Amino acid sequence: MNEPQEYIIHIVLGIILIAIPVVKAMLEKSGIPALVGYVSPGLLTKIIDYYFPFITSNLQYIIAFLAHLGIVVLLFHVGLKSNIKGLIKHKHLIW
Repeated sequence: MNEPQEYIIHIVLGIILIAIPVVKAMLEKSGIPALVGYVSPGLLTKIIDYYFPFITSNLQYIIAFLAHLGIVVLLFHVGLKSNIKGLIKHKHLIW
């Protein structure tokens, strides 16, 4: 954990985490859904890692955990925004 590369990884991960709300706000102002603002930094990180490998196996576990946590939060948010009465009205379209 004391290797210089580990410090660089933490700095890069911190920059990414700080950039996500900024990217989200910019995309929302231009009319693009907020979900794109959350997904695009992850894709960009993966592309950069493909050409300049900097993600270690330890960091992969952390990123995987955060990704799974993000999916749970996203599904919870969708559940809160769902209109149950409206879904029941349109159940004939589903079944």
